[in-house]
Amino acid sequence: MKKLILLFTLLVLLFPRQSFTQYFLYVSKQTGEFSKHNGNGTKTTDDYESGTVTINAEGPLKWSVNPADLSIGPNETKTWTGWVAPDPAKAPAPGSSVQATLKGNYNVTFSRPSVGGGDGNVVGGYDCGKCPAHPDGGHHDIINKIGTEQRDFTIYSIKVDVSDDIQCINGVAELTADIFPGHDGEVLWTTPSGQLNGQTVNYVLPPALMNIPVSAKFTIEGVSYQDAGTIKVAKLTGFDLPVCANKATAVAGIADLSFNGNCHPLVLFNPANVDIPAVMQFWTVNVTAASNGVVLSDNIIMVNEDKVLNVTPLQINFDLMGVVEGALNAAFGNTGPCSKSGSLIPKGSISRGTLKLCCPNDGGVIDGTKWAGNLSWEYGIKCKFPIYGCPYVASLDAVVSASANASIGVDATTQCKETKVCGNVSASANIGGGLGFTFAAGVISGDLQLVIKGIGIDGSYCFSPPPAKGEVKLTIGAGSVVGTVETLWGLTSHSVDYPLWSGYTSPPFEF
Repeated sequence: MKKLILLFTLLVLLFPRQSFTQYFLYVSKQTGEFSKHNGNGTKTTDDYESGTVTINAEGPLKWSVNPADLSIGPNETKTWTGWVAPDPAKAPAPGSSVQATLKGNYNVTFSRPSVGGGDGNVVGGYDCGKCPAHPDGGHHDIINKIGTEQRDFTIYSIKVDVSDDIQCINGVAELTADIFPGHDGEVLWTTPSGQLNGQTVNYVLPPALMNIPVSAKFTIEGVSYQDAGTIKVAKLTGFDLPVCANKATAVAGIADLSFNGNCHPLVLFNPANVDIPAVMQFWTVNVTAASNGVVLSDNIIMVNEDKVLNVTPLQINFDLMGVVEGALNAAFGNTGPCSKSGSLIPKGSISRGTLKLCCPNDGGVIDGTKWAGNLSWEYGIKCKFPIYGCPYVASLDAVVSASANASIGVDATTQCKETKVCGNVSASANIGGGLGFTFAAGVISGDLQLVIKGIGIDGSYCFSPPPAKGEVKLTIGAGSVVGTVETLWGLTSHSVDYPLWSGYTSPPFEF
């Protein structure tokens, strides 16, 4: 029966077939240790079961079965135990693997119902009478089967490597073991401070030691390999700080350190943090960096960029109404009497102060200027202009009223590379007017109006770079007299559209 074949297969492989076809074995050329696969099995045969098995190995395998006789006869019970393992003497070099195969050649005889199918050769038969396969009696064939079963193994010659150049950051070494094979197993590190578990671990360097011995032991299924290394602690060779800083900070975050190796020890700074002054604009702080007996120092200037000194109020001549009046005179081509309202003295104030700026890429600590404040003006002007040549009008006067207001607000500081500071200038204006007129002879009535197409102001003011100055440009739209007049006792009507000016834009006016 097939059970007999499976039994002999068990003896060949010493453990049952698994869901995968590859089996792993491990060997250490360093220690001679190796892993095993163990197996055992018991078989009781019936009247027609018997067989033999011979085992052969291909590759660096060794095996053992007890009892060594791998045969069984009819009506016999036998129990076997055994193992299979790599042969250390023939195993590959550490850090490599090799394939091996264990084969079992079997010759077995068993019986099965004569129902057809199945492999093997029919060498006889019998009638069973009543048996589990044939309750009412039936025929069985006696089968002889010869074949081979095999199991495939991967033999790993394990290895572990410890780097010759162990990296450290701020006094902490990263210990990494390069293991073969890269699956399963565990790594045990031994250091002067104790033992650590893991393929990659962080190890805090003990103080004062410059050459620290460490070792890593890799173990998988009871097979181990070990390697040793040395943590070569580097020496602190350089310490530099930025020329300045403008906010409180930890020294460790801004320090530029140099070492003569890749394992950087812990460096202690005194003071550990630097702060900006509360009263002064800047101060110089001396900082030391110490590591394993090496002490270096450097200075840093801490700048309080919010500390403004020498605050001086500014006077700005923003004579905007002078521009408005000049624009009206230029627009009308005439100079008429004008009256002004409002004040040329602005409301509010703008001040200028000095401060210090931290500009590491532009010379370190440099002088800066801060402007802050707000100024505003309100002006009005009213002008009367005689107008000549308007049809149907004996005499004509235009009264034009204009008003303007402006303000400058600033809260700005020069920067390291940008020294231009401009204020936000906002300005608005209104213009309007009326007519006084006397009709010419023959005109009995009329409706005339002064039409002006708007006024606008654009302005800007920059405080830096010096000299501080602003610019205003004023635009007045076209103006004309429009309307109708009636003559000859209302029998005739005439339209009037008499242009007074075509519009005007003042040249930029500095203030």
